[in-house]
Amino acid sequence: MKSILSLLMAGTLMMSAEADEKNYQAALSLIDGKEFQEAMVKLGAEIQSMSSRADAAMYWSAYAANKLGDRTMALKQLAEMQAKFSSSKWANDARALQLEINQASGKKISPEDQADEELKLMAIQGLMNADPARSLPLLEGILNSQKSLQLKKQALFVLGQSRDTKAQELIGKIAKGNGNPDLQRLAIHNLGIGGKKNGAILEDVYKGASDPSVKKEILRSFMIMSDKERLFGLAKSEKSEDLKSASIHWLGVAGGKEMLAQLYPGETSVKVKKEIIQGLFIGRGAKELVQVARSEKDPQLKKDAVRMLSLIDSKESADFIAELLK
Repeated sequence: MKSILSLLMAGTLMMSAEADEKNYQAALSLIDGKEFQEAMVKLGAEIQSMSSRADAAMYWSAYAANKLGDRTMALKQLAEMQAKFSSSKWANDARALQLEINQASGKKISPEDQADEELKLMAIQGLMNADPARSLPLLEGILNSQKSLQLKKQALFVLGQSRDTKAQELIGKIAKGNGNPDLQRLAIHNLGIGGKKNGAILEDVYKGASDPSVKKEILRSFMIMSDKERLFGLAKSEKSEDLKSASIHWLGVAGGKEMLAQLYPGETSVKVKKEIIQGLFIGRGAKELVQVARSEKDPQLKKDAVRMLSLIDSKESADFIAELLK
């Protein structure tokens, strides 16, 4: 009889756990649908019953309250959650949300007071717009420290969000390769995303770099910022055939078909000429490819130009192909 009662109790507990899980998942779906009030009702049931999901339910309830504009309720819920479940896996998320709410409320948060490095970084990010002069040295400290590469990448990302000139200069220092190579490439990429205003910094880094892979990353960044002039200049002056080809490739992607057409007549390398033809195709330079096909004496290069033309849907290419078929 006792074993049957135990089985019944175990079954009841299992059904209760399944109901709790179903209720919790339904609450998350409501949050995804931005139905925060309804989500809070379901999460409240989880908190009241002290289910195995109570800590997570308290976090999401605070999240929903914040989304509804009730910061006081959200902060209260987070404080209670951390008091009741100090070792919860949701504790870090709760502290991060707490920090975010306090910053949004206009409360001054001191990054130096944050023990957790990721929370410190969040505090610095909140400080960036209000006091960049104070935040930049803190970010530089993280970048020059023995902290994890992941944290340094996050610090670099925060720097990249700033329009402050000194922030871009700091990214430029990392781009010059005084630290981790992965961080260097990320800095170069961030400068590219920042636009043409960072062109001079990247050009300076390019001139001082000895690693071809770094130079190729800079060429790609020139394409990202649509700096066709710098790509054109390097395509003309670069001694390395490999780097010249890379600059031509990105110039084509950036839409510099007129510039590529200027380069073609004076080029002697077959490899580079092929790259120019490919670049003209990428940039949909049908008119320029017709010029190449008409003037090129090398049979293989002429074929390459005609083949690329046949893949471009334009009047210039159609007229030229029709002319060849006569």
